[in-house]
Amino acid sequence: MPVEVAGKMEDAKGSTDDGRVRAGSCDFPSGAGETEQAEKTYTFDEGMDAIGWGAFHRRLLMVCGVGYMAEVIELVMTSFLIPVFEREDFEWRGSVNITLLGSCSYVGMFFGALFWSALSDSRGRRLAFVVTVAMTFVVGLGSAFAPTFGTFVFLRALVGFAVGGQLPIDFAVYTEYLPSHGRGKHIVYLATFASGALMITTGTAYVILEILQASWRWVPALLALPSLLTLFLRSRIPESPRFLLVQDQLLEAEQVLASVARFNGVPPPSGRLVHSTISASHDVEPGMERRVHTSMARGSAGDEDDLPDDGVGLISLRDEHSRFRRPRHPLLAPLQQIQDPRVRRVVAVLAFCWFMIQFGQVGVYVWAPSYFKSRGIAEDGDGHLYRDLLLMVSGQLPGLLLVSALVERPSFGRVRTVRFFLFASGVCTMILAAVSSEAFLVASSASTQFFLQSAYALMYVLSLELVPTQVRCSALGVGHACARFSAAVAPSVGAALLSVAPSLAIATFALS
Repeated sequence: MPVEVAGKMEDAKGSTDDGRVRAGSCDFPSGAGETEQAEKTYTFDEGMDAIGWGAFHRRLLMVCGVGYMAEVIELVMTSFLIPVFEREDFEWRGSVNITLLGSCSYVGMFFGALFWSALSDSRGRRLAFVVTVAMTFVVGLGSAFAPTFGTFVFLRALVGFAVGGQLPIDFAVYTEYLPSHGRGKHIVYLATFASGALMITTGTAYVILEILQASWRWVPALLALPSLLTLFLRSRIPESPRFLLVQDQLLEAEQVLASVARFNGVPPPSGRLVHSTISASHDVEPGMERRVHTSMARGSAGDEDDLPDDGVGLISLRDEHSRFRRPRHPLLAPLQQIQDPRVRRVVAVLAFCWFMIQFGQVGVYVWAPSYFKSRGIAEDGDGHLYRDLLLMVSGQLPGLLLVSALVERPSFGRVRTVRFFLFASGVCTMILAAVSSEAFLVASSASTQFFLQSAYALMYVLSLELVPTQVRCSALGVGHACARFSAAVAPSVGAALLSVAPSLAIATFALS
């Protein structure tokens, strides 16, 4: 579903017969004598709010959503191959290391999250937005033809390197096109595509491996196709207008806003785009830093009323622009750009939360097939197992729909909601560790996914709203890197604990 916005920007810029330059729908006097007349201006959020949610945003949701599905598919696919690789008659049986297989993608994502997110903050969103998905398709398809286990692990690590950049950039690009009203629920809408990805992966593995009894190589080959579709769609999306704004490319940002407005069928914002009023003063709004950190402690951070024009607002846009220099090397960007103590404190808290949530999520999901087998579910064949895993992941979608309704309610807010869902997911995971019958195992695992995936989606909302634009991708990349490090460790911890007692492994993941 192509989004032809870049091509519609040409007529957003032009000149009138009286010598005035037009950007979007607003006319600027070009003569020095005419500048005395007061000029109407608007900030980015005012312009995007005037445009509102429309056809462009729906198509952008599909573009980012299909990309997110492709990323999640590549991320979780390996866990469905573990039962195949454990079989006695498997072709690489002598060289297979299940722990390495479960961790290789996450090791790649750790470095990919740092590299690509930093590159997108210094060179623009669009470059990484397109290159990462192209790399995911090429290397993911190539892993289906790996001649040895070592080659397969190396290629899956490269897939992880690409996917590690896609995840933070997808959410950043989508967020930076959103109007301020309802931003939280729209970010959650994007996160719902992960549920579809898990269902597609589970269903594909079930059909290929159990119904058709085909080679496992068909699984990575077929599941690489969504990345090819994503590559075509993403090539039609222009650079983020908010990124252009903070790079002082105001005319280019105006052109993108004007093209989005025309795509939505509404008039472009009238006036001239300027930096926010907070930025213009070069000062932080009095009490803003105290209010944001206090609200985080009380559990209400991220509510729209607490958020100023851009991110946390602890540093003005122009102050940010002068303070955050373009990094000399992309891998050093997170350390170079996230240097203000006020931003660093927020990022540190978010990174810790990402680490703990990912540890529990990956631990439960990667080892769910092995845990279900230890409870005797697969006694009649793995087809029974895949059916129950499909029921498990189906619990995510209702939870995401619920949290999308709660996140915009002032009585709940972002942090209160994520606390509740994390606590509930921990309780459900403890129940999963205690029960043994198939019905209770499926019900408790689906309940765990109901709450845990919703909390995961809310972490995107908090991470994207609590940091300024210049470091948004880098900050989210640091959080993702911590999450991927946790994800790389979780399979090893799970393998060690499963050898002692399967319930102990699940209970450990519940405590995270």
